Amino acid sequence: MTAHPVTIDNLLNRIGGLNTAADSESIRQAMSEFGQQATADERETAKKALSKRLNELADAGEQALQETDAFLQQNGIRYSLDEWLTVANYARKYAVDTQLVSNWIRRGVVPATCVVELNALNNIRVVKDQSYR
Repeated sequence: MTAHPVTIDNLLNRIGGLNTAADSESIRQAMSEFGQQATADERETAKKALSKRLNELADAGEQALQETDAFLQQNGIRYSLDEWLTVANYARKYAVDTQLVSNWIRRGVVPATCVVELNALNNIRVVKDQSYR
């Protein structure tokens, strides 16, 4: 079975669909094959298209990281990390013992609406960043 030569259109379509590491390996192989038969202009076009797509993916990844850094989401509710602290961080910020914060939560000193248990993070509890004394 004879392999079909990689054309510029085929390569550009593959680059446009690049999303995973496995995709990038396939494209690397295709570019290597393509480079052996392509003109200098075609190689430059493919190189620019790949660079553009990689920059798009890097930008999308950076944006996703920034959104993840700023918010946690549970049950459709987004929690801003600027407004919530783990029990340990709350205790450190307000100079109290973590056991005291846990007792406040259990006794209702900290209202239930001001405590969230994050299931996705091994049930870590976060407390609304405000004084409860």
